[in-house]
Amino acid sequence: MGLFSRKSDAEIKRIREDDIKAAHRARAWRMSSARKWEKRVIEADNELARRGEKAVKEAGRAVENARYWVEAGELDGDRSPVPAHMRRDVEKAVKEARRHGYSDAHIEYEARKATRRW
Repeated sequence: MGLFSRKSDAEIKRIREDDIKAAHRARAWRMSSARKWEKRVIEADNELARRGEKAVKEAGRAVENARYWVEAGELDGDRSPVPAHMRRDVEKAVKEARRHGYSDAHIEYEARKATRRW
């Protein structure tokens, strides 16, 4: 179990800012613990990056699943729209990916990558 498991992104960001301040204080006082605080800042950055990558991949998969649903329906002669639960999943996943700073183009790239459609 990691240092940041079960913590929200906001908590991780707050902890990161506190650790930056602690590292600066430790450096100013020439304490050996400065490196510990710097490592925690790096761990926080890595965790936020990992969560962002996971979010954009989930968004890409959700978009591609919805596309597949529509295409399968068109092949059967059914022009039914994407079901509401699937649309909610797509909206939620895309919102999360955007919150992590990913563009629609990157989400589209992940959607294409999910099925290797080039």
